[in-house]
Amino acid sequence: MSRSLTDFISDIRGAATIEDEKFIIATEQAQIRAYLRKMDPDMRPRIVSKLVFLDMIGQNPAWGQMEAITLMAQERYSYKRIGYISTAVLLDQTAELTVLVTQTLLQDLQSFDPNVQCLALSFIANHGNSEVCRSVATTVQKLLDGRESCVVKAAGMATAQIVKTNPDLCESYKNSVQSLLNNPNHGVVISGINLVIQMIKIEPKLAKSWSQFAIPFTKILKSLTQTRPTREFSYGVYNDPYMQIKAMQALSLLRKRSDELDGILQSIISSTEARRNTGRAILYQAVETIVAISRKSSLRGLAFNQVGRLLSLKDPNVLYSALSSFARVLYAERAIINRGSVDSMALQRYKSQIVKCLDHQDPSIRRRALDVISALIDEKNVETLIPEILAYVRLADAEFRSELVAKIYVATQRFAPSSEWNFDTVHQILIDSGNYVSSEIVSSFCELIAGTPSIQPHAVQKLSESLLNFNDNQTLTQVAAFVVGEFSSDDSGISDTLRQILLMPQTKAETKNYIITALAKMAARFGTQAQIAPVLVEAMKDNNLEVQQRAGEMVKLLMMQGTSEFLAPVQSGTDEHEHDSTSIMISSSNRQSTEVAAENEAGDDLLSMMLDAKAPTPSKPEPTPSQPKDSLLGDLLDDFSPSPQQQQQRPSQQLLSLSEPSQQQPPQQQQQQRVQQPVQQQVPQAVELLRKDDYIIYGQTMLNPNDKRQYALRLVVSGTGASPLSEFKMAFTPSVGWQIKAQPPDRSVLGPKGSPPITQVLYLLNMNNAPFQIQTKVSFKFGTQPINETGVISVLPPPQ
Repeated sequence: MSRSLTDFISDIRGAATIEDEKFIIATEQAQIRAYLRKMDPDMRPRIVSKLVFLDMIGQNPAWGQMEAITLMAQERYSYKRIGYISTAVLLDQTAELTVLVTQTLLQDLQSFDPNVQCLALSFIANHGNSEVCRSVATTVQKLLDGRESCVVKAAGMATAQIVKTNPDLCESYKNSVQSLLNNPNHGVVISGINLVIQMIKIEPKLAKSWSQFAIPFTKILKSLTQTRPTREFSYGVYNDPYMQIKAMQALSLLRKRSDELDGILQSIISSTEARRNTGRAILYQAVETIVAISRKSSLRGLAFNQVGRLLSLKDPNVLYSALSSFARVLYAERAIINRGSVDSMALQRYKSQIVKCLDHQDPSIRRRALDVISALIDEKNVETLIPEILAYVRLADAEFRSELVAKIYVATQRFAPSSEWNFDTVHQILIDSGNYVSSEIVSSFCELIAGTPSIQPHAVQKLSESLLNFNDNQTLTQVAAFVVGEFSSDDSGISDTLRQILLMPQTKAETKNYIITALAKMAARFGTQAQIAPVLVEAMKDNNLEVQQRAGEMVKLLMMQGTSEFLAPVQSGTDEHEHDSTSIMISSSNRQSTEVAAENEAGDDLLSMMLDAKAPTPSKPEPTPSQPKDSLLGDLLDDFSPSPQQQQQRPSQQLLSLSEPSQQQPPQQQQQQRVQQPVQQQVPQAVELLRKDDYIIYGQTMLNPNDKRQYALRLVVSGTGASPLSEFKMAFTPSVGWQIKAQPPDRSVLGPKGSPPITQVLYLLNMNNAPFQIQTKVSFKFGTQPINETGVISVLPPPQ
């Protein structure tokens, strides 16, 4: 073990072959393991340094983590520094051994050496997990009042990590923000601004109570931009750009508008040199701040123009950062903003330049351009923008091409001006990129044609021609076989073409199954069983078992009487949807009382899970013969989940009914009304909580009379679009001081506008009279494209 770290690195770099390099690494690891048993303490830093280098080149030296933790506890500063660095590299926040460093951190935080204190604080700020941060929170708070600027700065950054991992401790550090911001040292002020930003992200309502900070932040930004930089804080020609960016980030969260701030931001975007990396970073943050705060259209237009000019440059770093800036404007928490907004309309002028970026050789730029252009497509430009994008699809590589095709298809389905244009566009996609189209898109496109009778003759004609010209395109052949087999009105040689494709050696098994089904249906419809039967019998000898089975099934069906009933074309999607919705309404009314009873039986268990030991539960009265056992929820959700006795007395008050309680009707008449009018556009006695492009969430609240802290919130989600949203799921995160338990929703598919809504009940508990806020995360599939959207419900409807 006499070889130093430098020699070890030189030997690896000088290896002639990969095998020699692997041999050197394996030999060194074996020597380190053997030496650990009788190691000299003075040699531990060298060994641990080698382990860090092994981790950097892709090895897994996790077996040496204890050596790094041991070195971290040494008294000698040079050893301790290597120990902290190696522990940060070899361990992550999820490692169980991270808990072992807590005692060392507490000792170093109480050291009289500021350098040792900074080591511990830096480790907490970068790698502290929830348990470690909670253990050292009190000690770190004391260091915020220290005299050493470097210690206070590191303590401020550590506090930001503590608040991030333990949001419930946010209240304890509010008083420390003022002292950090009043410190004359720039580094301490930046740590204070970081703490403000982190606290506002955790508790957004602080932005209103801390609005007075907007004035000093504005003054800081003005001073930095209008004064010459000092030697200590100069960065090229800029005066402390780090503090400028942090101040603008804080101002964008505080959302305090002022003419003075607008003037400063206008000066920044007008005078910043975009050719420098530092200038571009300041420019991008200024644009985000203008979008968040300013309402002046001229200022927003100037900001977008400054970023749009960068799209003409050839530097990949500049292109990527400019596209990223546009993406942050168009996406609010991973959800596309309203396409009719001012910002979205202002960025439409750059769509041609963004489309050209789809052909860039850098894959990261192509993906970023795809994100931006997907957010710019709307009803007005879909007919011109989609063909421009399709021109670049043919030049894209395989990996990016599949992603591009999927997003084009989603945009086409969402904004197509007509069904015929929709078909022609997807048909062209199948011709150009058929091998990159997923099976989900094929199924969705077939469903679209089956559900739109007006385009079926046009689809049969176009796809019949495609069978002759593009018979080697497997995906296009599958769609054509389905459409021709279902909706063709005459043979006209189509069956001969399908038979030739079936016999081609490059035809896949899945495509053969489509063709066999199409031939059987056409034979039954046109009376050509005698010509088609030998082809199917020959297909029964295929090497693929699925093809053999499909051919055998079709032969048996053709030999049966009444074959047309089995091989009839599929019904129109519209009629089928109406029939299904009527059946669902009738069956749901029969099952409704059973579901309500099951929900009431789970009520007591639900509330017992919601209540914490620190918040004692009020004593529950003994049930009487006329009162069900789950009387607590019976009182809490009286109108939402009535007991069976109440259902008999008031049959019109069902769990999912949206009618007025005063409208009393017999069960037969009420069921008939549901069938005729399954959907109501408005939710009576409900409050609109959240509105998105594709849906609206309404809410109704009931208060538990026995415990004023308990609420039941019923959410009713109504669709506003023209297409159904499948796999619709909602997740909820309450603010600090609230507990929540969500019942499963009544359905997972949100129909289009005019369809039955989705209903879900939330049980809420206010632990310590905290302000109400729920962060929502909604996920669904629009066609085949998964979409995630986030929002905030900050209003609790008044209890009824």
